[in-house]
Amino acid sequence: MSNKPIADMIETIEHFAQTQPSYPVYNVLGQEHTYG
Repeated sequence: MSNKPIADMIETIEHFAQTQPSYPVYNVLGQEHTYG
């Protein structure tokens, strides 16, 4: 089983978050942050 789909999903969310400054995302440590 590959983690590629999960990595792609995380990357997609990261890109989306960069266009939505108030959208919370989680870094690799599980900490929530925004790009705002």
